[in-house]
Amino acid sequence: MEKIKILLLDDDEKHLKIYGRILEKKGYFPLCTSSGENALEKIKTMDFSIAITDMMMPNIDGLEFIRRALEMKPDLTIFVLTGCASIKNAVEAVKKGAFEYFTKPINVDELLLGISNILKKKNKENTGGIGGNFYNPIIGKSKAIQDITKVIKKVCILDSNVCITGESGTGKELIADMIHKNSRRKRMPFVKVNCGALPENIIESEIFGHEKGSFTGAVNFKKGKFELADKGSLFLDEIGEMPKHLQVKFLRVLQERVFERVGGTKPVKTDFRLICATNRNLYEEVKNENFREDLLYRIGVVNIHLPSLRDRKEDILDLIYYYAQQIALRMKKPYIKFENGAIELLINNPWHGNIRELINFIENLTIFYEGIPYDKKRIINLLEQKGKAEVVDIQSNINLSDAKKKFEREFIKQALIANGGNITKTAKEIGIARKNLYVKLKQLEITF
Repeated sequence: MEKIKILLLDDDEKHLKIYGRILEKKGYFPLCTSSGENALEKIKTMDFSIAITDMMMPNIDGLEFIRRALEMKPDLTIFVLTGCASIKNAVEAVKKGAFEYFTKPINVDELLLGISNILKKKNKENTGGIGGNFYNPIIGKSKAIQDITKVIKKVCILDSNVCITGESGTGKELIADMIHKNSRRKRMPFVKVNCGALPENIIESEIFGHEKGSFTGAVNFKKGKFELADKGSLFLDEIGEMPKHLQVKFLRVLQERVFERVGGTKPVKTDFRLICATNRNLYEEVKNENFREDLLYRIGVVNIHLPSLRDRKEDILDLIYYYAQQIALRMKKPYIKFENGAIELLINNPWHGNIRELINFIENLTIFYEGIPYDKKRIINLLEQKGKAEVVDIQSNINLSDAKKKFEREFIKQALIANGGNITKTAKEIGIARKNLYVKLKQLEITF
């Protein structure tokens, strides 16, 4: 389901949290605010399908909000929430352009039905070629993002191979998922493989599958990813990490859509749409003889490059609002707020780890938020501390094993941030094998 953006405006923080969580559970993207001025600013910068507003509010009341909101976005659908004593005002609001009003206490089922019905009636501009609504989870409206969305709309209805490039943390997997969910194969499997995370001695078995007894430990027959992705899409993340000897076999599968399982002799047919991703420059990898040139052109019929976050600064504010709300809802914590100077700092921060680093930072802010808006000075301090490993207090009640784990987790986390999330560079910098780094990430529960 597409993440429909819904603006919630109510000066009662308790009601905001309740309605926000309900809408979130239903798959919508609710953005909550208790300020009419703030709500109007958000309407300027974000595309909302629906706005839900209380009538009785300080400064800008419901009627004034409706008037100004519809001046900016005439196609915005507005629902009004009102007490029984203010039904007259609610009727006036409908005359001013509101679509419908609901009396308090709100019947949640009626509200959700109203939202569902209006969304069904709306003629979406973003309609995919397959029919139905175009699934678009991307946050941001920069020119780069608009151009990428246009390419995805064209390519999603085809079966051409797609190669997504970009720095770590820019959202390559999200784009792959978006292509699949807008394709003719959307009801079939979307199979993901991280070529860099699989040890070299088992990657062939994982991708091709194996017959029982084909090698030590193969006690059962196993289908591989090629087979599991039949009639669906196969997403090969970090394809630049694929061992050279497997690239030849993989090329044959792409050409003929036929393969044999490890230890097998019977050809197995498969029909999948290939989507792959890499943070490497594959042309450089070809020059260095690490990647086959014929495979490069086979996988990259269509290339989609994702810009770094520092190259799409105009999207950062939307991303901050979105993830601040998602994280607050998940943690059941208050939504973090900022003073203007603090927001400017965040927008101009280089974010070498891209969206992944931004999410990590917003989560950290949410954990320690105490209701006082973050000001410029505090954000500066936190950004400066971001690159420093956590120091373990030897006076605290912690044993050596836990202390080592705590330090190791923070050490690796900061190394990843410093290297923009690039696993290969990080492993080399800290002096361990790449596959061992993946093991550490799993052991220490580091999501990056």
